[in-house]
Amino acid sequence: MTSKITLLEQFSEWLNYVKKLETYDENVWKKEIAKDKWSLRELVSHIMLWDKYFFEDAIEKIYKNELLTLQHLDFDEFNESAKEYGKQTSIQTIVEQSIHYREQIINHIVMIPEEMISECYVDEDGKIFDILQYLRDFIDHDQHHMSQMDNFISDNLVN
Repeated sequence: MTSKITLLEQFSEWLNYVKKLETYDENVWKKEIAKDKWSLRELVSHIMLWDKYFFEDAIEKIYKNELLTLQHLDFDEFNESAKEYGKQTSIQTIVEQSIHYREQIINHIVMIPEEMISECYVDEDGKIFDILQYLRDFIDHDQHHMSQMDNFISDNLVN
């Protein structure tokens, strides 16, 4: 079983990654990472808005000892909204929000007492939410998208 500390270290890799992406100019952020795929700004917005959702509706609630407000979402609808948000929002704002929400998740999980970390919580739909499993799932999610972005960057940019 991977420890909370190890998972949080892996989960925090996204912070440095976003800071690296911030160094690229706006044209790079606008370009699709592959044919019929999202742009960097859309992908970063996608990850940021999932972070925002899980922070506000799960992690912060657990920290405050409140009921979770997570519920089943239409993933396609959520992701499409994230894509549109990315198109309409400045890169600087997207980066700042990405860092903010990821740091909030990490900082709150660090402050949650150890005995509460291993508990299972029930969301609004009656489904189980497990903090460590959430971290594992989103580390995989991050790595999947970072791999896509790395391929795009290596194919399109010379540093």
